[in-house]
Amino acid sequence: MAIMRFLGKVITITSTGKIIVRTKFKPKIGCDVYDEKLNKIGVITDIMGPVHFPYVSIRLENDSISLDNLRNKRLYIKIKKKVRR
Repeated sequence: MAIMRFLGKVITITSTGKIIVRTKFKPKIGCDVYDEKLNKIGVITDIMGPVHFPYVSIRLENDSISLDNLRNKRLYIKIKKKVRR
């Protein structure tokens, strides 16, 4: 079972087209990233900055996503929830 976890808001978009998000936890590199409508937009490629509030770099999945529409958007990742038996 998977649940969606709030990753953070888009802070900036780099000149190379990567998205930078500030988060309150350290996600895993390679996690899929989703927008508010649960559409997959990209993958986490790098984590940088302070341990408690790191910045996350996201590579877009395809070029058809409008970068201007992503500014200040809330992004999410899927977290696998452990089921107790």
